[in-house]
Amino acid sequence: MKKSHVCLCVGSEEQLKGLENEQKQLINTIDEKFFKGLDSSW
Repeated sequence: MKKSHVCLCVGSEEQLKGLENEQKQLINTIDEKFFKGLDSSW
């Protein structure tokens, strides 16, 4: 039981890290588009 529990914890941590990376990538792309839009508007 303990081993399977540890495996689940590790898996969830890896998934959380993956989600964080995806969110950062999305924010970066949105920031780039936003700032590019500002640059073109000036």
